[in-house]
Amino acid sequence: MAVDVLFPMATLTAAVSAFHAAFPLTPLRLYAETLGAVMQSVLDGRCTLGVSAELALVPLRFTAEPLLKVPLIHVTSPRHPLAGYGRPIPSGELAKHIQLVLTDRSTLSKGQELGVMSQRTWRLADLGAKHAFLRAGLGWGGMPADLVQSDLSRGSLVQIVTEDAPQGFLVSMRAVYRTDASPGIAGRWLIDRLKEGSETAVSTKGDRRKSGTRKRG
Repeated sequence: MAVDVLFPMATLTAAVSAFHAAFPLTPLRLYAETLGAVMQSVLDGRCTLGVSAELALVPLRFTAEPLLKVPLIHVTSPRHPLAGYGRPIPSGELAKHIQLVLTDRSTLSKGQELGVMSQRTWRLADLGAKHAFLRAGLGWGGMPADLVQSDLSRGSLVQIVTEDAPQGFLVSMRAVYRTDASPGIAGRWLIDRLKEGSETAVSTKGDRRKSGTRKRG
């Protein structure tokens, strides 16, 4: 199984825990990938199932089933020059600063610049490294809102508002597999569990927003 690094870890962990209880003798091998590398793992036959972001193109011989949408926001260190801009930041100003961008280990998204707003970029294949570099003030970039919520509360990161995407943006996640090699009983069960977990996660977030217990960046 290959999973895009943007997929919420709490939802994935809950589904995998339930999978282990239901299929205790079925081993699981999990790869964390970005963009087209999820598709490539399934295309090559290394993985039966992928959980991919909408940013990656789905090959024609694949089947895709929707799961959830992940909110992404733009953030940087409070020490970064963009942190004190004070109003929505135009693309011309963003282009003056290094944007930290997740890179694709595969060639499936070659030539595509997805969400890149600056000509100055650092490319990283690891979301944890991107997170650390953002906190260190080495650049600015998009991150899953839930993943950086504690940083925003502590002040180790600040949200920046861009003119092109003032509210951030949503990335749709979907389960993908080769149409000619559909998942078996265990794989089908896991997809359905991921769908159930995704629906629960969306419902919980909605309740938190209504109650005002969740801070927003």
